[in-house]
Amino acid sequence: MDFKKNVLLLLFFAILTYGCKPEELLRGIEDVEAPELSEGSGFLLVETSPADANIYLDNIYNGKSPTTVYNIEAGSHVVIIKKLGYDDSTSDVDIESGKKSYLDVVLRLIPEVKEEDEIENTIGDIEEEIVEIIEEEEGIVTGSLQSNGVVNIGKKFTLFYDFSKGNFTDIRLYDSDTFSKRFQDYIVFTRFDPVNIKVIEKNINDVDKEDCSGVTGQYELLHSGESLCFITIEGKIGAIGGNWVDTENAKLTWKLFG
Repeated sequence: MDFKKNVLLLLFFAILTYGCKPEELLRGIEDVEAPELSEGSGFLLVETSPADANIYLDNIYNGKSPTTVYNIEAGSHVVIIKKLGYDDSTSDVDIESGKKSYLDVVLRLIPEVKEEDEIENTIGDIEEEIVEIIEEEEGIVTGSLQSNGVVNIGKKFTLFYDFSKGNFTDIRLYDSDTFSKRFQDYIVFTRFDPVNIKVIEKNINDVDKEDCSGVTGQYELLHSGESLCFITIEGKIGAIGGNWVDTENAKLTWKLFG
């Protein structure tokens, strides 16, 4: 048994340290046993990494790890392990009568949060709330990046466009017509087959259906003040364009023609 092994080790070191005779130290060793188990109970060995954690069995403190808890009534029990600087660990254990159970837990370190990081996160949350309020007042829904024919490019590098349904996301949809990649001064559009696209040197407010009828193309660079004509998967004709100094958070107006 573990208890007897520990005693033997202590005796070995005592012989080396004090020069005691082995027969004197070993006398009565066979009678040394771990605490007797009550009928219908078992015991539990708890080890943790790191060690020296506080062990609670059914909310009752049972010392620090590693430790063996004796005379536990057979059945289901809850073990909670606590250590400063680590997340609490909760485990369900089943104790069998007359048997030894084991619980080995690796504690998770709580990451340190610097005060500067907390301040930056708070400022970031406030800025996002302000942007949301402004965009709501301007009729822009940030969740889908579309409302009233306006798309806010934001800071995303890639954006997918489904003009027929008015869906603009950073994830390709089944009916996506085109996708764009944002660079500092211009936006590159690439179409999905069988869509056709073409850039024209005309402000989006002045583009009409005739400007975009019969356009063909697969890959176009859209600059500020220009418009991209397109024919969607469903065969609808439309255009998108806008004005910007930098494409970050550029707002593009789009429209479909009847």
